[in-house]
Amino acid sequence: MLESLQSIDPYLFHLINGWHPAVWAETLFIYWRTKTTWIPLYLIFAVWITYKYRLKGIWLLLWVIIAVTLADQISSHVLKPWIERMRPCQVPIDGLLLRVQCGSGWSFPSAHATDHFALVGFFSFIRKTHNRSVFLPLVVWATLVALAQVFVGVHYPSDILFGALLGLGIGRLIYWMYLRTKLRILF
Repeated sequence: MLESLQSIDPYLFHLINGWHPAVWAETLFIYWRTKTTWIPLYLIFAVWITYKYRLKGIWLLLWVIIAVTLADQISSHVLKPWIERMRPCQVPIDGLLLRVQCGSGWSFPSAHATDHFALVGFFSFIRKTHNRSVFLPLVVWATLVALAQVFVGVHYPSDILFGALLGLGIGRLIYWMYLRTKLRILF
């Protein structure tokens, strides 16, 4: 079973990384994964939540910061140094299309996927009882950020898959802790 999983990873990597979309789509994928693209969106979202819910909004943002920080620390400072998987751009791979500068850190799990899916996990549970339609846009956003990591050549598909699952789990854990505070926000 492990051998078949190990053979699927390079196949999917070449499929995603070797994709030649239109120039505008390639540019979009390259910029989609950068902080300069998603941090302004998250800041606008934070201002909106603070404006709409005042003190409760600040309380909610505190839990979001906890979720993302925990996700980032576990993926980047615990799992990556422990597993020590090299990035695809650091090893000789035939047909690799490196579209950005190769990172110097380890590959598994993808911190981008872990962090973004921690947000998805947390907000999908916050909103699930009041607005189920918010889940799909959050998943699409995080999935595109994660897939862009493979597209540009800095992560394997298993890096983003495990990062996504880890992030969802962390988001769920932080949501559970948030509920235990008894300071619920009604969305």
